[in-house]
Amino acid sequence: MRPGRLTPALLASVWAEVLDFDPALSRYIKSPIPIQNKAIIVAASGKETFKTFNISTAASLLAASTGVPVIKGVSSSVSAVSGAADVLDSLGIPIESQPATIPDAVESDGIAFISYAAFCPTYAGRYDGVFPVLSPFSFFMPAAVLAVEASRFLFGLGRV
Repeated sequence: MRPGRLTPALLASVWAEVLDFDPALSRYIKSPIPIQNKAIIVAASGKETFKTFNISTAASLLAASTGVPVIKGVSSSVSAVSGAADVLDSLGIPIESQPATIPDAVESDGIAFISYAAFCPTYAGRYDGVFPVLSPFSFFMPAAVLAVEASRFLFGLGRV
C-alpha cells in the first residue's frame, strides 16, 4: 500500500458499507455480546504467504491453557491451505455457531471459537473463500466483526 491510500476516512466509508450490507453485523456492533471475565480476542493474517499452519489458533489454545480467557474467530480457508475452522474440525474441537453461546463457552472452557459467519452471515455468504490474495479486508475484518466486549485484541501479521 502506498502512503495515504488507506486512510481512516476510506476505512470508515468501507465499514459503513459493510454494516449497510449485513444487517446482522450492524445489530451486533450496536449491542456487543457481554463477556463476564473480559477476554482477549485473537486474530491474525499472513499465512497466505507462507502456507503454514494457523499460528493464531495455536496461540489461542496456548493462552487459554494459561488461564487467559480467549475468543477466536474462525472460518474455513480463504486464501491458505487451511483455515482455523478446518484445523479445529479435524481435531474435533467445537466451534460456536451462535454469538449468544460465547459467554458460556468462555466461562466453562476458557476459550470460545466462533464462526465469523455467526456475526455477519450476509457478508460471509458472499465473500467467504473469495479472497485469493491479501487485501485490506484480510486485516480489518477479523477484528471488526467479532462484536464482543473484550478487554484486549491481539492481531498477528506474518511477514508479507
